[in-house]
Amino acid sequence: MEQHINLYHPDLDIRREIPVWARLAAAMIAALLAGTLLWWPEWKASQRLQGEVALQQESVEQLAATLAEINTAHRDPELERLERALAEMERDREILSEAAEALETVRGGLEGSSFAAILEFLAERRVPEVWVQQLTLRDGNVLFIEGRALTPGDVAAYVDLLESHAGAAATVRDLLIRNDQEDRIVAFSLEYEAHGIQ
Repeated sequence: MEQHINLYHPDLDIRREIPVWARLAAAMIAALLAGTLLWWPEWKASQRLQGEVALQQESVEQLAATLAEINTAHRDPELERLERALAEMERDREILSEAAEALETVRGGLEGSSFAAILEFLAERRVPEVWVQQLTLRDGNVLFIEGRALTPGDVAAYVDLLESHAGAAATVRDLLIRNDQEDRIVAFSLEYEAHGIQ
């Protein structure tokens, strides 16, 4: 026959002596201490590296200051003159480049309405029954033309020729046709205004 003896006495249970909140607080403190122990070496290493970076930065600044002093002390005047001349040439090149672009823009805008181009066109394509007696440039963009023709229809053909060259870039205005009774021809005068010519 087996006999069992129960030696457990509820008053002797140590778990009852430490309340639950105390055990939780102890666990939190233990976790905090463990975290601090793990973090402390990393923080020390970080502080050490920051100190080294600061020293290196200071060293670099001192070297840069020394280099600037050496450059200032040993600066060649001829080199400085050449650098200034090079900078001026670069500025001049930029100005010339801008001027060339502006000129190309103006040329493009005036293409077809330049008086030189118009006169060249009229010299190549003439109306045989019309002859021009006088050309006068007025206000920089108006060409005053005086001439004679055999008939009013020849003057109309000449005006069509003028307008066919420039199209919308120029207009004929103030056309005046007079009969000349002595020579049995017509005299005409007109203004040919080219737009875009300044």
